[in-house]
Amino acid sequence: MLKPRKSLGQNFLKDQNVIRKIIETFNPLPGDMILEIGPGTGALTDLLLKSDVILYAVELDNRALDLLSEKYPQFRYPNFQLINSDILKIDLTQTVTNISEENKISIIGNIPYNISSDIFFWLFEQKQLISKAQLMIQKEVGQRLTAKLGTKAYGILTIAMELAGSCTQKFDVSPNCFFPVPKVTSSIIEMSFNSDYTMYEFTKVLSIVKSAFNQRRKTLRNSLANYLSSYGERKVSIIESIESSMPGIFAKRPEQLSTNDFVQIYRVCSKIL
Repeated sequence: MLKPRKSLGQNFLKDQNVIRKIIETFNPLPGDMILEIGPGTGALTDLLLKSDVILYAVELDNRALDLLSEKYPQFRYPNFQLINSDILKIDLTQTVTNISEENKISIIGNIPYNISSDIFFWLFEQKQLISKAQLMIQKEVGQRLTAKLGTKAYGILTIAMELAGSCTQKFDVSPNCFFPVPKVTSSIIEMSFNSDYTMYEFTKVLSIVKSAFNQRRKTLRNSLANYLSSYGERKVSIIESIESSMPGIFAKRPEQLSTNDFVQIYRVCSKIL
């Protein structure tokens, strides 16, 4: 058994009932193209390979890589490819054979909680190539991804998820199911993705969202002041256009605005340019 490394955010899943439930929820089918983030000691890998899928596994820890290479030799598992890399540096088009918008990949993993947000945005950036992502994350983070408008958990991550697609929380996992035992409860979430917005639009809308939520206790009139000032002499025209199409918007706080509201603000700004 590998000794978990705190520097890599490792907490190994040990409960076999939970492992089976995760795979049953994920529902891999023969021939499915799947990428596993951080396979570790192979808790999920074993059942995935038994499902006769095409599996890519990205692992940063060389110790785990050696263990998995020995456990699943290439000659016995020709549809299994181990990749020694940081998941955030993986470009799916360069890594996965025959991947395309018509031939998408599914993502699964018990991800390091200290870089979960970075992994989400890695997914968002490549969403056109991903059919779904089922991840084990900190429960509190899952609540932020799925938060309702006007709640305390509603914020930048919620809106980023809604711009990219949708997310559901499947079930919680007790800390006692891991070694070492973490201090938080975990959740299994599933993300699905759409093509409603291009990455350019996603980035532009999110810049407005971040400006607003960086001062979330203030109304938009104050929290977006710096962002709108970047438009220079066009600022007045933009404010007038936003107020005209969205009466009363500047008197609201960011948590009162839906994703569509932020999209509309972006579209008004882009028309003035």
